[in-house]
Amino acid sequence: MFRHAQAHTLIRNGWIASIVTMMILMIPAKSSAVRPGKVSFTAEITTAQRAVAAMHPDEKLRNPDYLAEKFVSDECWHYYHYSRDFKTSMTFIKTFRVGTYYYTNARTKHIDRLFQEAAKDGLEQVLVLGAGFDSRAYRFQKHLPKVKFFEMDLPATIAQKQATVIKIFGKAPRNVVYVPIDFNTQDIGAALKAKGYLPKRKTFIIWEGVTYYIAAQAVDKTLRFIASHSAPGSTVVFDYMPDPAVKGDYKKYPAVRRAAFRLALAGEPLLSGLPEGSGAVNGYINERGLEVISDVGSQELTQMYLIGSDGKPDGKPPGHFRIVYAKVP
Repeated sequence: MFRHAQAHTLIRNGWIASIVTMMILMIPAKSSAVRPGKVSFTAEITTAQRAVAAMHPDEKLRNPDYLAEKFVSDECWHYYHYSRDFKTSMTFIKTFRVGTYYYTNARTKHIDRLFQEAAKDGLEQVLVLGAGFDSRAYRFQKHLPKVKFFEMDLPATIAQKQATVIKIFGKAPRNVVYVPIDFNTQDIGAALKAKGYLPKRKTFIIWEGVTYYIAAQAVDKTLRFIASHSAPGSTVVFDYMPDPAVKGDYKKYPAVRRAAFRLALAGEPLLSGLPEGSGAVNGYINERGLEVISDVGSQELTQMYLIGSDGKPDGKPPGHFRIVYAKVP
């Protein structure tokens, strides 16, 4: 209570005080670093953002993840300043310019669209790298009952995910396989092979909200694994930050400064980015055995997914996020 009362007092004292207030409100009241046995802070936050967006009264802006709220713990609602009341959450988001809320909403819609298009062309398995509390295996269960989903993430996050799935549905679906892993230190191929992943099957790979939190070597290794352990025609969608944004070019990417501060405080610092510019990104991905289909950023995401029924944008995602869709030739 003191922390929030202090925040409201500071707001009345002007612009500089408002910035300080924002930092006070956005610092978690507990340690949320991803240490062994701890659940990912960013996995919880993005799930809460999807849950809030799924309450949006405007259908054109509503997030399709209707299960997100069920994956958000009471503790998460309490500590991270979001609410089960849509208006209360939006007051927080707009007051403190939480641009990642808009990005998370657009990203979910974009990946859902690509996933559904790929499913129409025939899928045999889905690989979710850094699954967090992704709900696609459960939301699309009725439409894809024979498609096997492999969900990979840190052991503690996977354990909480499994427990939550059982709480929601009574049991885990038979076609979902949970694979605990640390992308920085463990071999993806070995972990998947042990769980029955078949490289010769046509696969849709989702790598959402991960690349900038792991070492550059891990990004490189993962992309090469996808290219060499997926059937031709398999596709991967993943998001990234341009390298200058990760390295602190705050003049060009001003929103990164605040994000980097909070993420480092939470124990999930920004570690790696991809080359800046479409030509450089295409070259980087091609060198790792994949072909880029699309590479979209803030402007495209806003136009495709964040225009409301009134014709106006709900908000704009930060400019340092981009989403690549690529295929195995």
